[in-house]
Amino acid sequence: MSKLLTKCKKPLLYLFVGLSLGLFVYYASKRRDLSREKKGWEKNRVLLEELDKEQTELAKLIRRYGGEGHCQSDIDCGVLGIGVKACCEYKDYFLYSIRDADLSKLRASVLQFNKNARKMINLSLKVPSCGNPPIDPVCKKGRCVVVRK
Repeated sequence: MSKLLTKCKKPLLYLFVGLSLGLFVYYASKRRDLSREKKGWEKNRVLLEELDKEQTELAKLIRRYGGEGHCQSDIDCGVLGIGVKACCEYKDYFLYSIRDADLSKLRASVLQFNKNARKMINLSLKVPSCGNPPIDPVCKKGRCVVVRK
């Protein structure tokens, strides 16, 4: 019986060492993969912070270029979708009046804002909710306002 145990100990020892070594290599490679993944998320976080700062500046420009919204009739009022959602709708709407808005700079700023918003959705993997109803701008008491449908 003791000869059988000594004969079995060596293969069991080799098996144990082999499995231990295999597990070590497996977990070491996983750890390396996780560190690569962590670096990727860190890069995304930095990009998101940069985009967020740019969005803040663009929002200021949009407000400046959008004017005060003074109007004489409904024809003077316009609306631009701002901040995209994953489902291709807009997060919000910006009212302006053709009487006091710098339309070319306003549209360019909104376009860049929406491009950045798409990038932010892709980088953060967030899925924003959808379903804001469209709005119609009208002129009331000399100001552009919205009427929700």
